Amino acid sequence: PTIHREPHGTYVPTIHREPHDTYVPTIHREPHGTYVPTIHREPHGTYVPTIHREPHGTYVPTIHREPHGTYVPTIHREPHGTYVPTIHREPHGTYVPTIHREPHGTYVPTIHREPHGTYVPTIHREPHGTYVPTIHREVHGTYVPTIHREPHGTYVPTIHREPHGTYIPTIHREPHGTYVPTIHREPHGTYVPTIHREPHGTYVPTIHRESHSSSVPHPSRVAP
Repeated sequence: PTIHREPHGTYVPTIHREPHDTYVPTIHREPHGTYVPTIHREPHGTYVPTIHREPHGTYVPTIHREPHGTYVPTIHREPHGTYVPTIHREPHGTYVPTIHREPHGTYVPTIHREPHGTYVPTIHREPHGTYVPTIHREVHGTYVPTIHREPHGTYVPTIHREPHGTYIPTIHREPHGTYVPTIHREPHGTYVPTIHREPHGTYVPTIHRESHSSSVPHPSRVAP
C-alpha cells in the first residue's frame, strides 16, 4: 500500500498486487517520515501472524524508536519458524519494513505494546484463501478487525472500534484488479471503509468517520 497523510487527517493508501502473489505495499506519511513496507509471499505459504509481545515468547520482535525517526523494520522468516523482526526509527523517519515469506511456511508474529493499549492482531489463512485477522486494542478502545477471504478472491474485513465508533471496512477483490484504497478520516467518528476491486482495474476503498457511533452497522451497510 502507498499511504499518504495530508494535513487534517486525509489518509490515502495505495496497494498494488503483482502477479504470482507478490505483495509490495508502499506507505508514505507526510510531513515527517516515509512509511514503505515491502511484503513478499512465496507459493504454498500459510500466513498466520499473531501479534502479541509476551515474555519468553516464540516470536520476539525488537522495536526501537529514535527521536523523530525513520521506522524501518526488516522481517525475515528463518527455517523452523523463528521470526524476529527488528524495527528502528531513524531521525525524520522513513518506515520501511520488509517481510519475506519462505515456501511452506507459517508466519506468526507476536507484538504487544504497553501502556495505553494492547495491540493483538491474529491473522489466519484457511485453505482456499480464507484470511481472518483479529486485532484487539486495550486501553481506551478495542480495535478488532475480522478479515475473511471467500473462495475466488473476495476479501471482506470487519473492524470494530470501541468506544466512540465502530470501524467496519468491507473489501472486495475482483479478478485481475489493481488494489488502490483511498481512506479518509473525518473528525470524531466511525471509520467504515468500503473497498471494491474491479476487473482489470483500480481498487479504491472509501473510509469515512461518522460522529460518535459505537454500534455495529447493520449488515445491509456492508458492501458486498
